[in-house]
Amino acid sequence: MKISRLSWAPLVALAAVACSTEVASESPADAPAGTVTASEKAQIIEQFAERVHARWDLTIRQSDYDVVTTRRGPLIMDREAMAARRETEGDSEEPTVVTSQVTIPSTERMKQEIADGRTTFQEGVQWREPKCMARLGDKDGEGWMDICYQQGYMDYAAKTRDNWAWRWYGSCAPVEGGPDHMEMDECYIRLWQNENVDPRIVWNAWDPQATVNLPDCGDVSMSVTAGPVSAGQSIHTCEKLVPKKGVKAGDMQATWIGDAYWAEDVRGVGFMVSIGIPFGEPEAKMTYYYQWGYKYSMCNLPPSAFDQCDVF
Repeated sequence: MKISRLSWAPLVALAAVACSTEVASESPADAPAGTVTASEKAQIIEQFAERVHARWDLTIRQSDYDVVTTRRGPLIMDREAMAARRETEGDSEEPTVVTSQVTIPSTERMKQEIADGRTTFQEGVQWREPKCMARLGDKDGEGWMDICYQQGYMDYAAKTRDNWAWRWYGSCAPVEGGPDHMEMDECYIRLWQNENVDPRIVWNAWDPQATVNLPDCGDVSMSVTAGPVSAGQSIHTCEKLVPKKGVKAGDMQATWIGDAYWAEDVRGVGFMVSIGIPFGEPEAKMTYYYQWGYKYSMCNLPPSAFDQCDVF
């Protein structure tokens, strides 16, 4: 029995969601049992910040985040992204969907962030502060997934357009095996264009460009370029990392596929894209959706030489 859990959000502007039901927020009467208190939220966010720093050597501002309690379990989200958050609740065939809005900066706003010291310069790229989200496991307790993204402005003297590098990376893992024998099978991150994106936006580069097979766990290095400027990242994972590039600039998905049964079986997933945007493009024309989620199996026995999952 395959079960999936999804979360998705548009970057920049909120658009209609192709789902049968939407609610802007949960009323107190609809709130799930076990709603976390303010002190519990603070502790969850502190632990999340520590986990992000330990895993990716990133420092996030805890005041930028809040904990959203849904029927499927808690989510950690950036407060700016929560401004237009929506949810659709469903069963395993139509999983929970979370929609939010995050702004890709205009050239003017990016210049201001640089002037304010809110970016990090690295080999020709002005990196904005990272944004991270987390699903701490659904109410069934089958697993968890954290993701982050970071946008970098690729600046050089002879450029003919604004060039951006985006790095997306995440980790997923099951809960400890236990009596239910739940096994993580896939986790993925997906990015794709909103219908209002300027068609003049073009591809510069993407990575990975082909499936990566890792029978033994290892690091996967990625890089993208624009003119003389390059940007990179490295993720640690196992089994298989499968990229899927779309036709439209920036449309990309990476999926980890394998078998993770024990709590320490953490798997990495990620990709990078670089796109070129016409000078002076308004933020409303730079809208992208992103989605992250995972799939798991219920097994009738712990792992062995024979895969016992999905045998029901």
